[in-house]
Amino acid sequence: MLRQILIPCLLLGWSVAYGQPAKQIFTATGKEVHDASLSPGAWTCVGGQPTGQMPPCSPGTKRIMVRDLSNRLVYQEVTGSAAPMLAGTNVTNVRGNFDQNYYGQLSCTFEWTVPEMNGRWEGTCSVTGSPLQGIIINRAVGRGHGGKLEGLTLEFYEVNFGQPYAVFVAAVKDE
Repeated sequence: MLRQILIPCLLLGWSVAYGQPAKQIFTATGKEVHDASLSPGAWTCVGGQPTGQMPPCSPGTKRIMVRDLSNRLVYQEVTGSAAPMLAGTNVTNVRGNFDQNYYGQLSCTFEWTVPEMNGRWEGTCSVTGSPLQGIIINRAVGRGHGGKLEGLTLEFYEVNFGQPYAVFVAAVKDE
C-alpha cells in the first residue's frame, strides 16, 4: 500500500518541481538492510558520559552529538525498472544531533557502488527520527558517476518503524 502511494506522489512531485515531464523516470521499491558498521563514530554526551557501547551515552545525558559514524547498507527484494541501478553497496558517513531520548536529525554523505552498472551514486541524505529505536524517515539525493549511471539523478525515500530493515521507494531520472 505504501509503495502504491509513494511512487505516484514522487513522480507527480518531480514533474511539478521541474515544470515539465522528465525524459525518462525509472522507479524501484525494496528493503534497505544494515550490513556492517564501519566506524562507530565520535559521540559527545552533554550532561553525561560516553559508554563505549549502545546506547552511546550514560543516563542523564541532555544532548547527544555524533560525527563520523559510518555504515554499509545493502538492498534486498528490489523490484521495478530502476532495480539494476540500485544493485550494490552503499557506504554512508553520518553526523547528527539528538535529544536525551535519541530523537533528532542526521545528515549524511553516501557513496553507493553499483558494479553491474559500472558506476556509483554520490550524494547526501537527511534523516529525522530515532535511529537507535529503528524509527526513521530518510530522504536522499544523489548523482550518478561512471558507466550507465553517468549523468543520472537518484531520489530516494525510506521509512522504518522498528523493523530490522527500512522500506524504500526510489526514482532515477535522466537529464
